[in-house]
Amino acid sequence: MFAGALTAIIILIIIFGFAIIIVWLGTRYYAAKKGFALGESRQELQSVHQTMKQIQQDIEEIKATLADLVIQLHDRR
Repeated sequence: MFAGALTAIIILIIIFGFAIIIVWLGTRYYAAKKGFALGESRQELQSVHQTMKQIQQDIEEIKATLADLVIQLHDRR
């Protein structure tokens, strides 16, 4: 009884393993066919992150400049 259940569990694990491998290979093939490359995607992602950081820094500088202008305008009154 126990050996039969163990055999069934092992067979299910093997089937699920093959299913996962087939899905993974299919996904990799589709990505390669579409022109996606792992290294290129990472480089693009790093470029986007760098651009976002620069935009955030620019926004902080704009906020500081606007705050200074508001203070100057308030002092003129």
